[in-house]
Amino acid sequence: MSTAPCTARHANAPRHHRVRHRMPAALRPAAMVALAALCLASAPAWAESLITGIAPVQDQHGAALLIRSTERPAYDVNTLNGGYRVQIDFSDAHFANSVGTVHGEGVIQDVLAENLPGKARLDLLLKTPQAIMIEPAPGGYRIALVAEKGAAPSTAAAAAAPVATPAPSPAAAAVEPSASAPVPLPAANGTSVADLGFKRGKEGGGILDLTINGSQPQMNVTREDGALVVDLKDTQLPASYAHRFDVNQFGTPVQYIDSYPRGANTRLVFAINGPFEYSAYQLGNHLLVNVRAKPATETAAGVAADARLSMDFQNISVRDALQVIADFTHQNIVVSNNVTGTLTIRLKNVPWEQAFKVILDSQGLAVKHIGTILWVAPANQISTQEEAELKAAASKRKLEPLVTELIPIKYARATEIAQLLQGFSQQNNSIPPSEGAAYGNTAATAAQNAALAAALGIPSSTLGNSLLGSRGSVAVVTRTNSLLVRDTPQDIDNIKKLIAKIDRPVPQVLIEARIVQITTNAAQSLGVQWGGTYTSNTGSGVINLSGTGASGTTSTQGGSFPLTGSTTTTTGTTGFSVPALVNLPAPTAGTALAGVNPASLAFALGTASGSRVIDLQLQALQVANKAKIISSPKVLTADNEKAVIQQGQEIPYQQATSSGATSVSFKKAVLSLDVTPHIAPNGKITMDVSATNDQPNYAQALPTGVPINTQSVKTKLLVANGQTVVIGGIFTDTHSNFNTGIPLLKDIPGLGWLFKSRTNNIAQTELLIFLTPKVINDGAQDGSAGGETSLASGG
Repeated sequence: MSTAPCTARHANAPRHHRVRHRMPAALRPAAMVALAALCLASAPAWAESLITGIAPVQDQHGAALLIRSTERPAYDVNTLNGGYRVQIDFSDAHFANSVGTVHGEGVIQDVLAENLPGKARLDLLLKTPQAIMIEPAPGGYRIALVAEKGAAPSTAAAAAAPVATPAPSPAAAAVEPSASAPVPLPAANGTSVADLGFKRGKEGGGILDLTINGSQPQMNVTREDGALVVDLKDTQLPASYAHRFDVNQFGTPVQYIDSYPRGANTRLVFAINGPFEYSAYQLGNHLLVNVRAKPATETAAGVAADARLSMDFQNISVRDALQVIADFTHQNIVVSNNVTGTLTIRLKNVPWEQAFKVILDSQGLAVKHIGTILWVAPANQISTQEEAELKAAASKRKLEPLVTELIPIKYARATEIAQLLQGFSQQNNSIPPSEGAAYGNTAATAAQNAALAAALGIPSSTLGNSLLGSRGSVAVVTRTNSLLVRDTPQDIDNIKKLIAKIDRPVPQVLIEARIVQITTNAAQSLGVQWGGTYTSNTGSGVINLSGTGASGTTSTQGGSFPLTGSTTTTTGTTGFSVPALVNLPAPTAGTALAGVNPASLAFALGTASGSRVIDLQLQALQVANKAKIISSPKVLTADNEKAVIQQGQEIPYQQATSSGATSVSFKKAVLSLDVTPHIAPNGKITMDVSATNDQPNYAQALPTGVPINTQSVKTKLLVANGQTVVIGGIFTDTHSNFNTGIPLLKDIPGLGWLFKSRTNNIAQTELLIFLTPKVINDGAQDGSAGGETSLASGG
């Protein structure tokens, strides 16, 4: 607090008569010094008023508070939350230790008194909105509460406190409800706050724990100008919890929490210091709000890169404009003496980095980062200095002693890294022309080396034109997969940093494939054979309903009659059989019925003498089969390396040679799957897939060989790690119908079936290929640890 002058500060302070005494001139200087010291020593003692008591009273005018103080201090009054809260700040005053807890009476629900720097604050939480009238009273003030809303403070109060009322703070103004806020009503659903607690979290955040009676209320959390507002819909707040909770002592971003009813709802307002992030969630009958400090994204000097500023100057010097940006960003900026000139600038709400670049470009200036310091100078001055630094570094390397060091290579091939190191050297004559042009160009080489130095985290001036110095050399020790490097210590350190970044295990991908081939065949066949047989046997006739083979002609033999055209002769018996009048058996070749014997029904009709016989044989066959072939190969391959999976056979065929002889060669008929995975930086996997399904067609085999039926698919896929993708879907559907019969007779209704045969065949084949790539993390081999994924909310 600043030292107060030795004069009265309050309008109500009593006046004293002035008594003038003349003093010898010799004593006046000493007296003035003594008087000044007395004022300085005594000012803090009497400048602040001491508030000794707060007493709620109830009289014929209503509820009031009596404020007792040594003097009547000036005050400011702020009405918040639609009249439910009144904040009174007494300037240059503080509460005595004797002022303890004050309990509310009537419309006054709670009273909170606290000492703040330079003032004493009195917070009144009211049950209903009230107008405030402050008037002088013996020994202090009387604060009257008037039920009529909108009443202004009395003239006497205004005269007693001529101090202007400041505007509410942004956080308070943001959460202040409208003046027409409804009177608190009990919650309709019986939900209420049973308990309220606060604690410090593991991350230094503040956690508000609300215990709820009844059903869980609807919670709405919003930000309002630096404050966090939590509204609980249809939730009643007990009067004992409707006040301010000072939680500053917990050491969290939350300074205090105001809780008060708002109609049928309950509102909690968090006063928070600095940027923050929050999360709100429910656990059982508890509502928890966690508020944590949010680290701002800052530049090297500690200011947000996208912070915006406005500048409007006429003929301002460039140095002054840079000073404005330095003050705004808290950057450490050094300006060269060669920076001169003026400019006129008008920028409104633009990022400071953009404004900084515009000023530099307009004046031909450049900036060089030296740690956390920005050096601003003309562009040619900076480029000249950097070239001089490069030349000095090169001269220094020429004089440095050479050392030899053996660098082991863990995962890569030492020959590949040696070629990489030699490729950076301009002395290497084995550089390809496309690359040699780039490395032979000094400007291009400098730009590439600057990018490489930034990736390695080393100064670009130490890199020169190659990783190997002009006197450096590298040799490969194949037996131990190591590099024998001879160069300056600084170049060897740069080489080690490069090797540490590229000598890492190549990620591996486990590819699980499931190759499924589904075949469905269904066929039906119906045929008929009938003819006649005559024998000269005088025995009795026979009716035979047996099978297919011919065994005899007498009734005692019980055989069936052949339907062929041959003539047979047995002992004492001669006979002949006429060719089959209708020979249309059930066909099976070329269908799913191939190799399956049809079911037969045969019978014979003859005379009693057995000399004349008519044979009839019906054949029918129906087949339905389903085949499912599953192959589940797995293969582990490195990133960007092709993996090949094959399954099938090699078919021999004859091939003519140049000498005219024939030789036997083999041709593959396999199910082949070629996959080349590539792991993207985001963890997904790109796969180049080529699948072929070659099958021999023995049904159409030729003397020179067996034809191959081919199915193939080639595609490129992007798949998440562990995700299964289906390719293929090669589907063939074959339908065939065969009808054979005797013309005209086969078309007779009903009887036509005795003169025809029919076959229906359906064949369906489908090929599906399922691929599941999984990245095998080998980070543990080189000591690297996997990162953790956190879910942030609210921030």
